[in-house]
Amino acid sequence: MSNFVLAETKLFKKLENIKTPMYKKLVEELVADILLADTKSLNKTRKKLESAKKILSLKSKTDKNKQKAANIDLILETMDAKNNSVSSKSSSKSSSPKKSKKQISPLFKSVKKTTVKKVKAKSPQKATLVNVDGDGNCFYRALYGAAKTHPDNNLAPKIRHLFKGQNNGPITEESFIADIRKAVAEKIGNGIYDTINEDAKDEIRTSTEYETEAGRQRALETQLTFFEDMRRSAFQKKASRYLFENWLQESSDEIKAAFGVTKFKRNYKKPEDAAKFYKDLAKIISDPGVYASQTDIDVVKWVLKKADINVHPDIGEPKVFTTKNAKGANNLWLKKDGDHYQYWKLL
Repeated sequence: MSNFVLAETKLFKKLENIKTPMYKKLVEELVADILLADTKSLNKTRKKLESAKKILSLKSKTDKNKQKAANIDLILETMDAKNNSVSSKSSSKSSSPKKSKKQISPLFKSVKKTTVKKVKAKSPQKATLVNVDGDGNCFYRALYGAAKTHPDNNLAPKIRHLFKGQNNGPITEESFIADIRKAVAEKIGNGIYDTINEDAKDEIRTSTEYETEAGRQRALETQLTFFEDMRRSAFQKKASRYLFENWLQESSDEIKAAFGVTKFKRNYKKPEDAAKFYKDLAKIISDPGVYASQTDIDVVKWVLKKADINVHPDIGEPKVFTTKNAKGANNLWLKKDGDHYQYWKLL
């Protein structure tokens, strides 16, 4: 089975209310695979998505079904944008589809009813893509490069301070990587994923997108911790275990060896095994010789986002680079190519 067919199959199996970070990340990766496919495959997938939307329209108008339809709309818009790009480059003789004047929504931006006051962002800048060593620390090297070359000269020390808590001595690329990797491992061992989950629940509690309190309550009940997501998925039948399998696939060899499905089901079968799971995971991640993976990268991004530093985007090439967003948060622009990270140096 090709990567595209596999991604497509998984997508349609689990295109549901994307509330937990892991579900969101899973579908984001699957859509990325779909966007790499050829135009013919994209069109086939588009028809299936449109059929799925029709089926949803016949079902009850619950918050969950509305969110499913919204997710499909966003994916369709993204696929349209990809088709436009492919068509414009394929042949000078072929006519490119008209681009909608409507701005394409971000892939997984929540559909909210609140109106946000627009603030003028910093002027767009040019950028050049910079490669880094692919030694297992490419994400951290790219993060350092993006921060070091950012117009805010104090950004790299600020990021290290967020994790280490102090800025003793001059900062170098190697010390930046070592300090942050060690701190992230400690945070994971101390249960930061529970904090991340509570933060997500707070967003649900204060969100205005829910039409009924019953819908809000259902969202809270399905908002699970990272461990609980993995535990529930691991104990599913093989055909439905893709959330857990996707996590393993993206992880380092050391994590794969320690948390294979058989070992996981034996060692972390109960909800109270969460602390042990996080401690065991942190021990592996703390080893500087272990390749960084999405498990620790997600923690880094969350900590930085709370400090008004946005690391984005992983997929595709942004059309506009800005040093700050409309709300005044700093932007760091990375690029993910397969498992390798690079960064955009603003000129």
